[in-house]
Amino acid sequence: MGLKIKPSQFETTRFSNNVIPLLGAGLSLMRLTMIVVLFLMNMVFDMRNTYIGIYIYIILPVFLVLGLIMIHVGMVIHRK
Repeated sequence: MGLKIKPSQFETTRFSNNVIPLLGAGLSLMRLTMIVVLFLMNMVFDMRNTYIGIYIYIILPVFLVLGLIMIHVGMVIHRK
């Protein structure tokens, strides 16, 4: 009754062999850090600049998602 899984079905990919996921992870991590820091600065220092909201809520999340897509694309390319 147990589920039989072949070890080859769950092979892990090594990020160190492929540059695209590393760049995507770095891009995503930097953008996430920037979003958190700018959000906290906006809340703590009560910045009245309207452009910081555009960066926090529109521009930086686009690059965050782009980095996450790069991770996925790099893993798919490495698997082929």
